[in-house]
Amino acid sequence: MIYKNFIYFIVAVVLFSVAPITQNTLFSPLEDILSIMLILMIFSHLNRMRFVKLKKKFEERDGEDINIKRDIVKNIDKNSFLALIFFSLELFVFDLKPILYSLFGFSGIGTFVNISMIAVFILHLAIIWYWSFRFFGEEIGYGLNPYKYIIENIKFNLVVLIPWIGITLLSDILGLIKIEWVVRNSSSFLFQLVFLILFLLLFIFLSPSLIVRMWNCSEMEEGNLKRSILNYSRAQGIEFKKILYWNSFGGDLITAAVIGFFKRFRYLLITPGLKNILNDDEMIAVISHETGHVKKRHLFYYLLFFIGFIIIGSGMITLVELAVLNFQFGFNMFFNLSNNSGTGFFNFFIASVYIIFFIVYFRYIFAYFMRNFEREADLFCFESDVDPGLLISAFQKIRFLAGNEKRGSNWHHFTIGERVDFLTECMKDKRIIRKHGSKVKKSIISYLFILLIFTFFSLSPSTTLSIRKFETNIIIKALEKKIDSSPADPRLYATLASLYYEQSKWKLAESNYEKSLYLNENQPEILNNLAWLLITCKDESVRSPKKGLRLALQAIRLKEAAHIFDTLSEAYLANERYEDAYKAAYNALRTAVDNIDYYKKQLDKMRGELKRSKRTIKL
Repeated sequence: MIYKNFIYFIVAVVLFSVAPITQNTLFSPLEDILSIMLILMIFSHLNRMRFVKLKKKFEERDGEDINIKRDIVKNIDKNSFLALIFFSLELFVFDLKPILYSLFGFSGIGTFVNISMIAVFILHLAIIWYWSFRFFGEEIGYGLNPYKYIIENIKFNLVVLIPWIGITLLSDILGLIKIEWVVRNSSSFLFQLVFLILFLLLFIFLSPSLIVRMWNCSEMEEGNLKRSILNYSRAQGIEFKKILYWNSFGGDLITAAVIGFFKRFRYLLITPGLKNILNDDEMIAVISHETGHVKKRHLFYYLLFFIGFIIIGSGMITLVELAVLNFQFGFNMFFNLSNNSGTGFFNFFIASVYIIFFIVYFRYIFAYFMRNFEREADLFCFESDVDPGLLISAFQKIRFLAGNEKRGSNWHHFTIGERVDFLTECMKDKRIIRKHGSKVKKSIISYLFILLIFTFFSLSPSTTLSIRKFETNIIIKALEKKIDSSPADPRLYATLASLYYEQSKWKLAESNYEKSLYLNENQPEILNNLAWLLITCKDESVRSPKKGLRLALQAIRLKEAAHIFDTLSEAYLANERYEDAYKAAYNALRTAVDNIDYYKKQLDKMRGELKRSKRTIKL
């Protein structure tokens, strides 16, 4: 259950992050709020009707064997996916994000808005939990009432959300402090990777203690079972900080788990429901499975897969976004629609691609490893001299009480029937165990190889340069389109000229600087930029030292600044006026407030040129 909810929350966060922050013109803020309230009412009604239908089916089964728990879970899953669709509608049509920002008004502090966003999405899930309990409380209620059932579900999922909220708060604090290195590198892949690692470290050290508190855990009493578990785990070289009863949902869940990566933070969780149905020997067999996860370092591999998702996903989505924008249909999608709707639709499109990748990655790649890691943990009983027949016996009891069919799909676990069959085959032929271990190792090596390739390309300078080129092309297209609607704005031509200069398209840069100055000749920075282009350009057909000097003089009359004096110095040098070049370089150093070393080097350069010209200077 936690795996599915984790995916739902991640998708909700992605949708919220790409939703437009500005109000669209479709509805007024009041109309948006009323529409969102209506959507929640419709969503509640749809949930009620779906569980009414399932209840009716269950009551009219006429002796037909229906796995009611499986059907309840399937309906909860379908409604959870429907919650994402309704949530998207609220974000991209009815301006939920701008409404939340306007309510809080915390400029620069997005944590409060993110918490409120999570609260809104949890409200959708709470509606599902409420109606599922109303009609099937006896099957899934574990002796709770509807409101306690909702609270238990919220607490169950907060262990994933609290570390994310913590790292979001850290991001906000860094943004408010405005550390220069952070501001300069915040959009870089390396910075985001470091930030991800910080989040995962926070999750590693914080989540075990959170789980213990949020999941109502209590320490197992002293007795034969606890001694047997401790003796077995220590014999395998595994230590637990504590062995705990996992009391979520009244303790009636039938499962066990290991949490924590390191000894000081590692707990063994056993639900009372599992303890009540297994004898001590069968319980040790189940513990062998959990111990197997630790011995095979599965938790660390899961951490690696999450990092891999960010690395591979970020690279793929960036390339998809840039590629789409470079095609005319993608560009039109982004810019042709009125106001912010074009941007919102494009962001929704990119979010959809991201979500598809997310689902594919976790549903197939991550799930492939999970299923095989579970099987590898099952096989650990052969390594630790535990009778696999005891594990099979435990599985049979769990399947009977949990209503788990022998066959059926499960994206992150093999079914109990499949696990029993595989253990039985391994008891007959031990070579299957070695084959499975080899399969897992080869799969991990292949994944690591692909991950290294993606990491190399993501960090390589050539990739960064290519992405920058893509981005520049997109901005150029946008500016050209904006100029069509605002041809009298000199700033647009100036910005376009700078981008052409960056691409070494000298003539286009010159032409657009000229157009900007034609509309407003009193622009010292633009005069300076054009002068620099005409003085330093490698293309002889563009170079014009005399015109460059005239423009630099015009710029310095409008604004005395170090960088403009520096351009003037180069202009004098290009026109072989060495003494004037030296004086301009001196003035550049005199007026400079930063980059002092550069201007000192420029002054030395001009002094050298003056000496070589065999002239003297009178100061």
